[in-house]
Amino acid sequence: MFIKVRYNDSKEVIVNPNCRVFVLLESLKKTCSLESDVSIDLSDEQGNLKFLSNSLDSYGTEHLSERNSYILIKIQKTPDDNKVYVPMLSDEEVINEEFLARLQPKISIEESVSMQNLAAKASAPQVRRTSWFGKKSRNGSNKTKSSNESKLKAGQEKNLSERRSSSQISRKVRSPSREFKAGNN
Repeated sequence: MFIKVRYNDSKEVIVNPNCRVFVLLESLKKTCSLESDVSIDLSDEQGNLKFLSNSLDSYGTEHLSERNSYILIKIQKTPDDNKVYVPMLSDEEVINEEFLARLQPKISIEESVSMQNLAAKASAPQVRRTSWFGKKSRNGSNKTKSSNESKLKAGQEKNLSERRSSSQISRKVRSPSREFKAGNN
């Protein structure tokens, strides 16, 4: 299985996508002489992004079709943390207005779901947890914690008193034997 990746002035590289996406993207950076800190992705020839950078642990064969041509895309971040996708191919037949229109304001399904989850968490009532003892009440007091602490202290005191009594019993058992040994000598 192989794919063709197009970049620069109609250059092509043949790549085997049967590997982890992370390895595939790092290999493309080296092959295309890009710096290692540059973020890249691939799109098909119509401008549909593959969002490979969102699934680095999956295999390339899960996202890319065999024997297709893909365009190398550079991902740039704007000062307001938006992503701008810039095609690394300078072929005017492929990179046209329609291609650029499909490429730009794309949000992946994963990003959309994560943004919906964040919005749901923000609208949900906030409950602050202090520890495993319980929840803090809205006025800031922690009734459950104080009652649990008193139970814990009572249990510790009980264990301590049990240890003391068992050590006294063992001393009483030992003391007659010591006396017996002392009397025989």
